[in-house]
Amino acid sequence: MQRKIIIGILVIIGIALLFWFVSKPAARTVAFHQYFIENRYFAPDPTKLDLENMEAVFQHVFLALDSAVMVYPTENYYYFVLNVSSEGGSASGGDGKPIRQAQGKPIWGNLHLGPESRDAGLIDFAYWEFKDQPRLASAPDLENDRSVKYRQFGKADGLVIKKLTGLQYQISYRGKTVLFSMNHLPQTPPKNFPLRPGEVFTQKTFDESGYSFFLIRNMMPPAFSFVLNDEVDLPEPLTPIHKNIWIGKKSGFVFYEDPEDHRKTLIGISQVNASKNNYYDGPFDQLADNYVKGDEFKDAILAVYPLLAGKIDKYGQFLDRAGARLAIAPYQTYEKLEDLYDIIKK
Repeated sequence: MQRKIIIGILVIIGIALLFWFVSKPAARTVAFHQYFIENRYFAPDPTKLDLENMEAVFQHVFLALDSAVMVYPTENYYYFVLNVSSEGGSASGGDGKPIRQAQGKPIWGNLHLGPESRDAGLIDFAYWEFKDQPRLASAPDLENDRSVKYRQFGKADGLVIKKLTGLQYQISYRGKTVLFSMNHLPQTPPKNFPLRPGEVFTQKTFDESGYSFFLIRNMMPPAFSFVLNDEVDLPEPLTPIHKNIWIGKKSGFVFYEDPEDHRKTLIGISQVNASKNNYYDGPFDQLADNYVKGDEFKDAILAVYPLLAGKIDKYGQFLDRAGARLAIAPYQTYEKLEDLYDIIKK
């Protein structure tokens, strides 16, 4: 009888342990930008990684991917955040702002599937320690910034890329296969407002902030502008703060609404967000690369910036600086909202 009782207790304990292991949530050590766009973002759990071992970091990130992922930003960056710690700890944060962690280093990075690289069987991989302090309002300098870890992964590393359609790729690495879908964003001009004489529709883009924009070129005087695409849902409500001026409270994006056709043009972004290079640093770095054909886009750039002739490729990347690209940023950065009011012509 005693033996049966002991066996019974052991069976119960075994079932309980099995239930605990099955029901215990897996550690979520990589937070992907896709989750931010889809409103299911979380702060990553701490994890131990040797940041000098790029192959180990790449493997950790790749194996954490879902079986199918959506790359929303139109320059084809699949962003991620890690919390690399030598000890335990909890994390908090999200909403595109710096992730503040009780312990560990916030590491920001991306998998970049540029049109030409991915067709050549390569993924660009980069990461760096996020500093909650001002820095240049640009992407990390992959060529000269030693704090940035960067390399390409391809067939020689055991990574295999298979093109399924123009915007879908099957990528396999270390026994795992992931379907990557780029953002299918038809390059159609705006429907809710007419283009004015002298205006040319250039691109439709999707920014990492969750906003979609029309990039409009004005022929005279030569200039670009980012106009809100209001044909799709906005990632946040816009609040009026001044005559014809609206702001997104989370993003800090400020728009001027034209009283005649009601188009909303981006006129300002927060200096804090720009200096931290976070998800709200402005749409300058998310152009529609998947739809660049021939020299049409380069010609549009040269119409506004003629001194760049012979210095850029068809994407606006500088020919003599690896990883550097023209920043089309026809808006202001502000510390105080009042700084923007004077630029609006009443």
